[in-house]
Amino acid sequence: MNLMRVSEMVHLTRYEEGKGGAALKICKYYKGDYVALQMIKSFFLTTIAFFLILALAAAGNINWFLEHFDQMNLAVVGAILLISYIVLMATYLAVTFVTANIRYGKARRSVRAYEIRLKELGDNIRYASPDAAYGKRSGR
Repeated sequence: MNLMRVSEMVHLTRYEEGKGGAALKICKYYKGDYVALQMIKSFFLTTIAFFLILALAAAGNINWFLEHFDQMNLAVVGAILLISYIVLMATYLAVTFVTANIRYGKARRSVRAYEIRLKELGDNIRYASPDAAYGKRSGR
């Protein structure tokens, strides 16, 4: 019986140190808080990525940009950039919302199974003989 408990403890420890570590971190948050945090991170990272891509595109086409700058309608260019940013942001935030909800659901199911096994292990140890909890052998 002790060998089974030790085996279960090893299994639970491997879970905590392996794939379960990330799931346990995710489940420390409420679902709404986790999703909101992921969306806030996505907002900032998407904004940074948009401006980096814009800067790289401008740097790569600097000759064309300088030749045609006086012919550009800056209001139209600004409107196109703003609409592009809004569409990119809305799309990416929607994807982030869906993936964060799915990730939280999977983590919650995984941690729930872990907690059930942990509770069963605790109940088995608690209801074992008092000497077994301290590693003493009875009958000596």
